[in-house]
Amino acid sequence: MSDRISLKELLRRVEASGLHDYPNPERKGCPSEETLEAFARDPSAFDINGLVFDHLTHCSPCFQFVHARRATTT
Repeated sequence: MSDRISLKELLRRVEASGLHDYPNPERKGCPSEETLEAFARDPSAFDINGLVFDHLTHCSPCFQFVHARRATTT
């Protein structure tokens, strides 16, 4: 048996972690809803090394916000 996981499974785990593992109840440092909406519509318009991408890796509420809107646009 192999210990390797598929890329699809890896992405599923990263998504699950982003949705739940980084609470930010005070919403400290969050981008505006307008910025998150724009990101959800077109993430390629944002610098991958920029603040929005970085923030989304550390804030489940913002990740959830974007995730929900991406699901309705794809």
